[in-house]
Amino acid sequence: MTTKMPADPLLQAYSDFLAQRIGLHFPPARWPDMLRGLARAAPAFGFPALEPCMQWLTSSPLTRQQVEILARQLSVGETY
Repeated sequence: MTTKMPADPLLQAYSDFLAQRIGLHFPPARWPDMLRGLARAAPAFGFPALEPCMQWLTSSPLTRQQVEILARQLSVGETY
């Protein structure tokens, strides 16, 4: 899936939102990773497109289930 890059101010705002709400930090160099994770999470929230999902997530408090979905898609599970 090809993800269209939203404007930098939106990406910065969303990066700040994720840091504050779920404790995951995405500096500009990791914004493509953030977008990929959000694109994977969007269908779980009923959104076929990324930007409407991002706007929806920032418009209301996150539920525990929403936080778990985001964390699962935005974090890297490493095994050794």
